[in-house]
Amino acid sequence: SIRNLDIPEDNIDGSDDGLSMIYMESNSVKMMYLTDKFVTFGLSGYTYTGGAHGMSTQVYKTIDARTGKVMEWNDIFAPSVRTKLKALVRKAIVKQYYDGDDASLDVLMPFDLPANAPSFTPKGIHFIYSLYEIDCYAAGMPECEIPYSVIKPLMTESAGTLIP
Repeated sequence: SIRNLDIPEDNIDGSDDGLSMIYMESNSVKMMYLTDKFVTFGLSGYTYTGGAHGMSTQVYKTIDARTGKVMEWNDIFAPSVRTKLKALVRKAIVKQYYDGDDASLDVLMPFDLPANAPSFTPKGIHFIYSLYEIDCYAAGMPECEIPYSVIKPLMTESAGTLIP
């Protein structure tokens, strides 16, 4: 859905000088992957409320077809493996987005796993970062996919049963 609103701004003196504020919002949901064990949806959004730029969002959610449950971090990876997992994700992001320059990734903030849980794809686990989560706006939304053959040892037993 897309909405554009042209809302007149009130001036302190109550006069209307013709200024207005533009607001735009768009959202969509798309089925990305479907197997007999899971379905992954992509949720995209864009909002502009003024300023230098709008804000885009991209989130993927995987649902266990057996239970109907949305797979969250603890459903996929136990907290005890997060340090190893972070190293794998960091290596993939540095290789893909930072030309192997590991130090440039920590310029703005320390590296961590994405706030949103990863999702399942036919070939691996997909991780995506939101705008500003690990770098500036211009860096976009870095993402990577780690093959099941590499990441399966870190997955919970129940998550491991979902992989193709």
